[in-house]
Amino acid sequence: MGEFPPARPVDPVEGYRPRYRSDIDGLRAIAVVAVILYHFWGQALPGGFLGVDVFFVISGFLITRILVRENEAGDYSILRFYDRRVRRIMPALLVMMAATTVFVWLIYLPVDATAYAKSVVATLAFLSNVYFWRDGIAYFSSDGITKPLLHTWSLGIEEQFYILFPILVWLLMKLGGRRFTFAGILTITAISFALATAAAALNTSVVLSNPLRMNAWDVGVAAFYLLPARAWELGLGAGVALLRETPGTDGSRVRAVLSAAAFALLLASLILLKPLSYTPLPPPTFACAATTLLIRLGQRDNAVAGLLGAKRLVATGLASYSLYLWHWPVYVLGRYFLIREPTAGELIAMLALTGALAALSWRYVERPFRSHRMPTPRVLTIVVTLGGAVAAAAAFLLATRGAPGRFPQQVLDYDAAMSVRFQCPSADRVPFGGINGCLIGAPGKNASRADVVLFGNSHAEMYAPAVEPILARRGLKGQMVSTGGCLPITAFNTSHECIALMRNAIEAVARLPDARVVIIGSTWPRDIRLVDASGRRVPAPSWPQYLAAVQQTLDRFARAGKHVILVGPTPWPGYNSTSVAARELAFRGHIETPLAQSRGAYDARFAPLEQWLGTLEPKVTIVRPSALMCDRARCSFRLGGKPAYFDDNHLSVFVMPAFEPSFDRALDKALPPSKMSD
Repeated sequence: MGEFPPARPVDPVEGYRPRYRSDIDGLRAIAVVAVILYHFWGQALPGGFLGVDVFFVISGFLITRILVRENEAGDYSILRFYDRRVRRIMPALLVMMAATTVFVWLIYLPVDATAYAKSVVATLAFLSNVYFWRDGIAYFSSDGITKPLLHTWSLGIEEQFYILFPILVWLLMKLGGRRFTFAGILTITAISFALATAAAALNTSVVLSNPLRMNAWDVGVAAFYLLPARAWELGLGAGVALLRETPGTDGSRVRAVLSAAAFALLLASLILLKPLSYTPLPPPTFACAATTLLIRLGQRDNAVAGLLGAKRLVATGLASYSLYLWHWPVYVLGRYFLIREPTAGELIAMLALTGALAALSWRYVERPFRSHRMPTPRVLTIVVTLGGAVAAAAAFLLATRGAPGRFPQQVLDYDAAMSVRFQCPSADRVPFGGINGCLIGAPGKNASRADVVLFGNSHAEMYAPAVEPILARRGLKGQMVSTGGCLPITAFNTSHECIALMRNAIEAVARLPDARVVIIGSTWPRDIRLVDASGRRVPAPSWPQYLAAVQQTLDRFARAGKHVILVGPTPWPGYNSTSVAARELAFRGHIETPLAQSRGAYDARFAPLEQWLGTLEPKVTIVRPSALMCDRARCSFRLGGKPAYFDDNHLSVFVMPAFEPSFDRALDKALPPSKMSD
C-alpha cells in the first residue's frame, strides 16, 4: 500500500479536518435529489429511495476518516466528536421539528396528532427507526403518508452509529492499529451483510425453508429500520477510509473506466430498481457498491470526480441535509391538507418550498451552528431549550390525546372511529395453537373449555365487540384465536410461516372438546402476494382456487363436529374514508367525497364470492355484512349514522352494535338446544 498523505495537524478545538472532497458533495446531491424525486414522483425514479443508502456509505467514510486520523495522531477526543455531531445534526433537525409541530397543531386530527407526538419523543431519543419498526409502519406502504417524521428513521440509524462507532474505533485502534481496525470493521460488515441478505431472502420468499418460524413481514420491516442489518452500508464507507490512499497517477485509465462504470451502476440502480423486486441480495447492494467505488476512486482526479464536483451539484450537496429534513414534512403536511394526491403544479410548489426552506436552514441554522465561532455552551443551551419546547408540545398532545378541543364535535365523532379499536385486555390473553388467544364472553380462564371460537385474522378481531356481548348474555365461554396478516387457509397464504401457524391453529381449534361453533372472520383478498408451503410465490389465485382453499378449512372443522359461521366480505373502500371525511369537515366545512361506493363496484369485486357463500347453507351459517351495508344501488361507508371504518378496510368498534343481531341469529342456528340461552 502507498503512504498516507502528509499529516495534517489536529486542532485542539476543531480536531482533524481532512482534505475537502467536492465529489462527495456531488454524491450527496445525487442522493438527496433521488430521495426527493422518489417521494414526490415515485414512478419517475423507482429506485430513488436508495439515495438514503448512498448517504450511509458516505457517512461511514467521512466519520471513519476523521476518527482514525485523530487516533493515529494521539489526540482523539470523543467529547469533541460528539460536539461536532450535535452541531451538525440537532439544530437543523429541531428547527424542522418545531415548525412541523406547529402545522400538526393547526391541521392534524387528534388521532394523527397523538401518533405524531409519539414519533417526536422517539426522534428526540434517537430511536425513531425503532419506533417506526415497533409501530409496524411499512416504509413502502401508504401507512406512512400521515407521518411527517417517518424520514427520520435514517437519522436514528446514523445517531446510533455515531454513539457506538467512535468507541469501537478507539478500542480497535488501541488493540491493533489501522490494520486490526480494518479487519474488525470488515468482519462486522460481513456479518451485517449476511443478516441483510437472509432478511431479503426471507422477505422475498426466495428461501425454501424457515426453521426458526420467523414472520417474513416482521423480518423485512426490522431489517429495513434497524442498525444491525444496515451496518454493512456504513461499514463499506468505513473500510474505504481505512485503506491508505494510492499516490501518483499510474493506472489513471483504469480508474477512469472503473469510475464511469460505477457511476453508471449507481444511476441504473436509482432509475431501474423497484422496492421489493430483487434477488436475495439486499436492495441497496448495487447502489452501495457503486458509491463505495466512486469514493475510493475519487481520491485522485478523474472525469467522473470532476463531474460530481460541478458547482451546482456541490451547492446542492452542501444543503443536502436540510433538503432531506424538509422535503418529507412539506409533502406529508401538504397532502394531508389537500386530502388527495397533489397535482403536478402542487408538487412543483412543494418542491420550491422545500428548496426555500432548505436554503434558509443551511444559511441561518446549519452554517452558524457548525462554526466554532459559536461556543459549545451556547450551542447546547439552544439545543436543549428548543428540544425541550418540542418535547413539551409532544407531551401535551400525548396527555390530551391529540388536543381534541381544536375541532368541532362532528369532526371528533369521525376521529373517535379511528382512535378506538378492539384490543384484548392483557388479563384475557392466552397462548393458543401457536398464535394469539383471547378469552371473550362469559367469565372463565380455561381456554380449553371455550364453547365458541372466533377465528381468523384482524378481520375476525374487528368483530369481537359484536360477538363478546352476545356470548356474555348467553353465558357462553368464548375464545378469539387470530393472527394479523394470515389467512385461515393452508394451501397457500401470505407467507410460508402463516401456513404453518394456521395448520397448528386449525388443528388446535378442532381438538377443543366443548367448542361447537367456530366463527371465521377474514380478509377476502384480491391481488396480494401469496406463497405456498415451501415459500415459493404462487400466481394470484382465481376465486375458485381461493374458495377451494377455504373449503378445506370448513371441511376440517366439520369433521371435528364444529358448526362454522362464516362472515362474508365488507365493502372495500381502499382508502381511509373516515379520515377523509373528518378532514373535509375540518378543512372545508362539509364532506365532499361520497362515503359510499356503487353496488356495481362491490359486485365487480365480490359477486363470485357472494354466490359461493349461498351454496354453503345450511351446513355453514353465513353472516353477510353486505346485507347491512349495501342496497341495490350502493354500499355505504357509514352505518347507523356513524362512520363504518377505522382505516381503509377494518370496521370500527362504534358500528359493531349493528352487527349483534346478525351474530345472534347465526348462533341460534349454529348452537345445539342445550347450548342456547333460555
